Amino acid sequence: MVTANPRLVVDEGAECVVAPRVAVGYCDISASGCRALYGLAPPDGGNFKEWALKFEGAQTASTPDDIEHCVIKLVTLFTAANAPVCSAILVLGTVPEHNESVFAAALMDFIENFAADAEVLIAAAVHLPVPVTDASKVFGVVLNDASLSVPGWTLLPTSTNIPDGLLSALLHICQARGQKAAVAAVAGHRRLGFAEALDDSTAEAVRMLGKAASAALGCKFSETPRDSALGAAGLDIANVRASDANEGIPIYV
Repeated sequence: MVTANPRLVVDEGAECVVAPRVAVGYCDISASGCRALYGLAPPDGGNFKEWALKFEGAQTASTPDDIEHCVIKLVTLFTAANAPVCSAILVLGTVPEHNESVFAAALMDFIENFAADAEVLIAAAVHLPVPVTDASKVFGVVLNDASLSVPGWTLLPTSTNIPDGLLSALLHICQARGQKAAVAAVAGHRRLGFAEALDDSTAEAVRMLGKAASAALGCKFSETPRDSALGAAGLDIANVRASDANEGIPIYV
């Protein structure tokens, strides 16, 4: 069943605030992107607000594991003067391949509707076609002259193939719409099923992505969950499931 006009909406129609800089984290190959954004924290003296989002319009009849049933959170961080610093959208569930394109479009529509001039940073751990000796680096892709940047990152060429269908869909949408966006990516390793404890490589990927995102967005990053915005809100992401990698495809054209 296909619902007309797939969209991402605020649950129960609540009013929300989306900042001029928006980070997106999802269940990538090691679920590192969403875990990294979990550690974002407001500037000293600042605060945060969170909203539950839901996706309406899956391209097939929904199942308990489908995107319509996963937890999606919007969190906006504010300064002590209550000015929005940045927002984070966390997709705490796997987006099925048949819904990747419509979900990516709905997510970008949502951001545009609430913050027309926002710049978007996507944080993800992915299979990178680079030497293992470069696995400790943060890599970047910048679209449409976005001002978002991470000190010391290495920019990837536009011909790079990355086996991540949702990332590819998001960047296709951004490129087609002229949306200013960037990707902060690190080398990721598959995690099978649920895992409450991070192994060393995944923990390092989370740390690198979190620090990269905080630098690009102008906020803080805490490796202690209770000191982060979402940790303080009581959101538990210990059991998010890593996604299945798709075949390598160009990250954008």
